[in-house]
Amino acid sequence: MTLPLAGQAARTSNLAPENFTILDLRPDQSFYRPGQPVRLRVKLQAAQPAEVGLYLKITYLEKTINTFFQRANLKKAPEIFETTFTVYLPPETPRGYGFELAVKTGKEAATLATASTAADVLDGWPQMPRYGFFANFKSEETEEESFSRAETLAAYHVNVVQFYDWMYRHEDFIPPADEFIDPMGRAVSYATVKHKIAAAHHFNMATLAYGAVYGATPAFWEAHQSWGMYQADGTPYSLERLFYLMDISLGKPWAENILNQYEKAVTIAGFDGIHVDQYGYPKLAYTQPENGEEKPETLELAQLFPPIINAAAERVAPLKPGAGVIFNAVNNWPIETVAPTGQSAVYIEVWPPYVEYKDLHDLIINAQRLAGSSQNHKQVILAAYLSPFLPEGLRLSDNSATDEAPHAVQGHVPANPAEKVAGAENAALLATAAIYASGGFHLLLGEKNGVLADPYYPYYGQFQPDFALKMRHYYDFLVRYENVLSDPTTRPLPSAEVEATVEISRGGEPIEVSGEAKAGQVWVLLRQGKSFTTLNLVNLQGLHDSLWNAFKETPTPLAGLTLTLTLPEDEATSLKKAWLASPDGDASAQEIALSRETLAGNHQRLTLEIPGLDYWDLLVFEKE
Repeated sequence: MTLPLAGQAARTSNLAPENFTILDLRPDQSFYRPGQPVRLRVKLQAAQPAEVGLYLKITYLEKTINTFFQRANLKKAPEIFETTFTVYLPPETPRGYGFELAVKTGKEAATLATASTAADVLDGWPQMPRYGFFANFKSEETEEESFSRAETLAAYHVNVVQFYDWMYRHEDFIPPADEFIDPMGRAVSYATVKHKIAAAHHFNMATLAYGAVYGATPAFWEAHQSWGMYQADGTPYSLERLFYLMDISLGKPWAENILNQYEKAVTIAGFDGIHVDQYGYPKLAYTQPENGEEKPETLELAQLFPPIINAAAERVAPLKPGAGVIFNAVNNWPIETVAPTGQSAVYIEVWPPYVEYKDLHDLIINAQRLAGSSQNHKQVILAAYLSPFLPEGLRLSDNSATDEAPHAVQGHVPANPAEKVAGAENAALLATAAIYASGGFHLLLGEKNGVLADPYYPYYGQFQPDFALKMRHYYDFLVRYENVLSDPTTRPLPSAEVEATVEISRGGEPIEVSGEAKAGQVWVLLRQGKSFTTLNLVNLQGLHDSLWNAFKETPTPLAGLTLTLTLPEDEATSLKKAWLASPDGDASAQEIALSRETLAGNHQRLTLEIPGLDYWDLLVFEKE
């Protein structure tokens, strides 16, 4: 039973902190709808029998909104003890919350261990689209294994999952038999697909069926050549002759066929929507009419995508509550025409020349602007594949990106295997900081602690167990502070203005600040909202370059920092309070004292002392 905290204490025990562990603390769902109970699962282990007190604190941003207490009798120790806190959160959406657990014992209520997690209340996943993936659908995968893989994703609060290459054929999704070989030669079980859909739904994760908007197998193209898209010389467009590209003009046979397949994915397979893919080309194509006397039509894809995206969204929406689509703007093309469409979120697959951290930021900001995010709250997701995690046998190049292998790892490659692991993990932490501090979301996480490392999803890498816990802590942080990190109504300040506003020093010595995410400096990102201003610090000191898809050095830790902001007086006086949180610590918000100095020209200088910066700090200024 969960009780409100009111002077409760655990009975005396001689248990020492080194003999006690909180094995796990997590919510039972990826997110919660208004009014849905939140069940926090707790796993404890002690070296000896003991009775302890569990003290739970619930926070919204920097404020504590409730506290609860449970007594736990670990009489069967060292067996694992499991219990649950059941709480109800306010119905406002979107809203992220932190949960801090302290386990105490003894007359002095000494703390044995602490842990934290997060959960949020949403109307649906598009409000905060934490996108993940499934890419394996083998027949030998049991229902229990499918459930375990979904449970792993839910621990990261992933609330929408792409099922990559799940279908029988690109032009005919539903298989004629349970087991089949897909066009890439992989064995797939439709039963496993269905098991994974059910498992995802158990954790309140929406499922999106991958479906290329214009890809068809060679056999289908051979039988329907007049449906295809062609170059000016009559050569058919294809993806390495694996898939032929078809005319997506509404009213044409292919468009109707693929829209029917999207409907079947929802009504027959049970998906909640479609991940609509394209290959990034062609920009311009031509038809090849069966009647040789007819003149070929010119097809401008940037203008053809929006109608079929909207049609797909309109076709699936009535089939299931919350059903929607996402469209892949490959390498940010054609973002100007597809961002404002009826898709549920803006999605960009990132390729060169967008190779630096600042490029990730700029892609997000531009997409938010084009989508009118401040009006319709449409979020932006980046598919930024981290090649340092590619399994060694699959890495295509260890030194540079090439046209033949555009997803090859960039920058310096360590020779030492341990340094490679550390370099890949640093790349994941810094990419996460860069994308979420910019107000975006990242398609990165998949089954079995998987990490996307290649555009062909089955080539995913995997986190080491210890680092998986670190990334879970990061994703707890993203959820806990989503109302200041992921508010699409906030406005970013230009880099030059940031650099003119913010100064950082340590022991009186200046530290280089960059609004452009330059290696060797502290990257500062400022975003202004109606009731708050955020200042994100991303530590790029000690890095040799600012490439995001590269093995990265561990940033040089910085301690004892003094941060100043020089602002117009009216803006400075509106900032009444400051607090700091970091995913590199315990993630709790700590109030930071503000000192003010009046300057000439109706300006003020605000000064704050920052305890330290490892990878990423979030500083929030609350307005009056």
